[in-house]
Amino acid sequence: MYMANNVVAHALRDVYWIVGGPCGGKTTAAQYLERKYGLRHYNADETVVGYKSIATASEQPALCRYFPDWETYFGQSPQEYSQWLKALNEDVVPMHILELAVLARQGPVVFEGIFPLQLLRQIAAHRRIVILTASDEVIAQSYFDREDKQPMLKRIQTLPEPQAIMDRILEMCINDTHALKAEADRLHLRVIEHSVGRDVATMTQAIERHFRVPQSSSTE
Repeated sequence: MYMANNVVAHALRDVYWIVGGPCGGKTTAAQYLERKYGLRHYNADETVVGYKSIATASEQPALCRYFPDWETYFGQSPQEYSQWLKALNEDVVPMHILELAVLARQGPVVFEGIFPLQLLRQIAAHRRIVILTASDEVIAQSYFDREDKQPMLKRIQTLPEPQAIMDRILEMCINDTHALKAEADRLHLRVIEHSVGRDVATMTQAIERHFRVPQSSSTE
């Protein structure tokens, strides 16, 4: 089934898109907008497990890919890991769109996660999109310290050469962040970088100014 981009754009006209890689501050920004303006918060990462229950190998091959053990999963090269994650995120795009369309009928929504930028530029207004990235230093210092990465870190530490695995993951994250920023710049999308010493509140305020959320949405 094909759905025209203008139809998707109309259905998602009340979605604010916070897109980016690790350590950029997506969750902090989305939660702030949720609290201040009463926006419905859609965390794309949290939906993937549920999507696996309806996925098929023919339609969503990356989402259905089977890894026999953690050593195989973490043994991928940075390039292999990146390519698989990109394919996985493309698999779930139609599912995100359907859920967001339903959610947006109840009121404005803030999306946080990964989404193909080329498609996003065709279905959302420039003022509804912000790309959050992190500097190499922030990723290297913060990635494995995050609470949501502790289960991953514990698994890695049970495998041979855990430091080498961590180094490969960080390399992938940094390379993908560079690629994301380059694509966003090419598409003339607003990019805000989380760098060492940059105040998170300042970043959040910049996002708020960019979005220009109507005051009628405010819960204050």
